[in-house]
Amino acid sequence: MQITVRADFGGGPEHLYRLMQHLPAKIKCCIASPDEFPYWNRFLSLCGKDNAIVIPHRKFTIGHLFSLYRFVKKHNVNLLHAHGKGASIYARPLSLLCGIPCIYTFHGVHTGKYNPVVKLLYLLIEKILGLFTSAFIAVSDSEYRVVQQTGFCSMKKVHVIPNGVCIPAQTMRDTKKKNFKILHVTRYDYPKNTALLLDIAEELKRLHPEPGVSFVLVGDGGERLLIEAEIVARGLSGYVSAAGATTEMHACYAESDIILSTSRWEGMPLSVLEAMADGVVPVLTAVTGNKDIVEHGLDGYLYSETNPSEAAMLIDSLIVNPSLLERLSINARSKAASQYNVTKMAQKTAQLYSQITGNSND
Repeated sequence: MQITVRADFGGGPEHLYRLMQHLPAKIKCCIASPDEFPYWNRFLSLCGKDNAIVIPHRKFTIGHLFSLYRFVKKHNVNLLHAHGKGASIYARPLSLLCGIPCIYTFHGVHTGKYNPVVKLLYLLIEKILGLFTSAFIAVSDSEYRVVQQTGFCSMKKVHVIPNGVCIPAQTMRDTKKKNFKILHVTRYDYPKNTALLLDIAEELKRLHPEPGVSFVLVGDGGERLLIEAEIVARGLSGYVSAAGATTEMHACYAESDIILSTSRWEGMPLSVLEAMADGVVPVLTAVTGNKDIVEHGLDGYLYSETNPSEAAMLIDSLIVNPSLLERLSINARSKAASQYNVTKMAQKTAQLYSQITGNSND
């Protein structure tokens, strides 16, 4: 059974949907998820309503834990796979109650915002819950290293399976358009650090005040109204626009030249991988997850999250040099296809399932 406490817009639900879609047919999945747009119905399309159970969005309750227990017993589930921290809080106790193995995919490991007491408590809880976890999945090499440095689980249990995306047969990116568009995909929260984009936009506007260069923010979240107000306050209206969330991301990629990340950390960002698969050039903060994807100067750029001027200069180099942009675009698409294919990700995950259950038919 796959478990997630998010089914709204985001890389985590998209990862899970694509994993379920590409697992071998012999693996039958159930799903525990919030009833949210757009992924709840997508999950149902893969496993059916009878094989699905609703749990709250990012909230743990004892009542839902025991509902999951009854569901697992009724459906003869023999493996639990938790996606993200919230899901793991359900999955590990459920593993103990039901006597079945549990896998936990981190999708981002971070303690930087915690005060020392909360951090210590979190690590203690993880060490205890780790005793009931058969395997952990890190979605990037740098995430593996963060887990190793944090030390909250046995590294013998940690497996690196990079995120994967669907690779289109050909890129739909419009290389003949005259305007230059910079795409940013966000949840408008602390990890995504969207406020940094406004600093970068101010720097770039000084270099390119003329029409033809623009930033588009795609997504939704708690800080969206604050960011929109700041766009107006800084005089960036028309230069930076907040388009809201969309289910048509490939249309966004087709219109974009660069995908800009301002994240403080990542697991391995699916939106960036998807954009690269469509030939969009990544310009990313040099943080966990992001720095696994890009080889600086070959298939994209990395910059310090404390240096918006550096990011603006890198973007400027692509605006003024279309041949450089095209070279990085070709390399970015090639890397996505060769290293981050969703089929490979699903195959490796299926192999881990078999290893954990000891049954090649699971």
